[in-house]
Parts: sequence; C-alpha cells; structure tokens
Amino acid sequence: MEEIKENTVALSLRLQNVMNGLSKISPESWTQLEKLLKFYSIEKDQFIIEVGQIPKNIFFIYQGSVILYYTDANGKVYTKNLLFENDFPAATSCLIQETKSNISIQSIEKTTLIGINFKKFRKLTETFPDLKDLYLKYLEVNWVIKKEEKEFLYATKNATERYLHLLQQYPDIENRIALYHIASFLNITSTQLSRIRKELKS
Repeated sequence: MEEIKENTVALSLRLQNVMNGLSKISPESWTQLEKLLKFYSIEKDQFIIEVGQIPKNIFFIYQGSVILYYTDANGKVYTKNLLFENDFPAATSCLIQETKSNISIQSIEKTTLIGINFKKFRKLTETFPDLKDLYLKYLEVNWVIKKEEKEFLYATKNATERYLHLLQQYPDIENRIALYHIASFLNITSTQLSRIRKELKS
C-alpha cells in the first residue's frame, strides 16, 4: 500500500462524519483520534491483510471495495464479506487477541483507505468515554447486527432473493466488481449466478 501524505482533509472529514453517525464524539476526542490516522492508496487485487500476518489496524474505506475471505487447505476460497465505501474492514477478532490473521483482506478495485492503529485506539477509549461508546457501537453494528442480518438472509432466502437484496444495497455493484466475487459472496457458483441473472432479465 502506498501512504498518502497530502490532501487528506476530505478523507478525515468523511471518517469523522461516519463515526459521528455511529456514536457522537467530541471535538477533543476527535483531535486525539485523528493523530492515529494514516492514509493509503492501494491498487486493485492487492492485499491489505494476509493470512499469517498480525494485524495492527482497523481500516475505513473512503473509496473502493474490498473482499474478506478464508482459504481452506485445498485452496478453496470462502468469501466472508464484500465491503464498500464507509465500511470498516478489519480482522477484528485477531486484533483483539493480538494473533495472526486467519482471514485475507484484498482490494477488488483501486481503493483509498484510512488506517486506525487499533492498540492505540483502545488506549484512548480508557481516557475518553465517548470513544469507548464509539467502539462498543462499532462492535454492535459490525459483529452483532450485520452478522445476524446476514445469517437470517442466508437461512431464509434463496439465491435469487439474496442476489436481489445485494443489488438493492449496491445497485452499481455489477459495474464495479467481477461477477465471480458476487457469486462467491452469495455462496453460489458463477454458473448459478449467470442463470439467475438471465432468468431475471427474461
């Protein structure tokens, strides 16, 4: 990843607005948090986190998209998530436990990211209660609400319904990323996805 050192005001402002949407943080807390930020540009199909690496950052997507996936012993890929602008990709459980990542996070478009040093952020939460509230809200949204919504969707909806739900969330997704990424995320084959798309157009 290439670090960006100039023209980062718009990136910081977007992150601040998104965080305030999760849980209101004071100007004083933001001043301290902003000191932890680093800004990156990464080309398509590059790793942000690799399996075996000890992660240090939570990331924020300013522009672009990433895929989070596991790979089994036979090399088969299992897509955990697709994330886009204003999302927070991270190997969160490994960050908390300070262990090697068991998940890969990879760009699927040219992507602009903000990195937040997790250990230093956690330290700030000990001093600033509003940052602790922000952290709890982040965990609630990303590790409880979104996780349960996805589990419900996969348990109760068929592949076509899951595909339509994805299009509702991201109407331009097919113009942005490869169809095999979409198929993998929906837990279907590329052939199945092609058949679903053909049926919907007929």
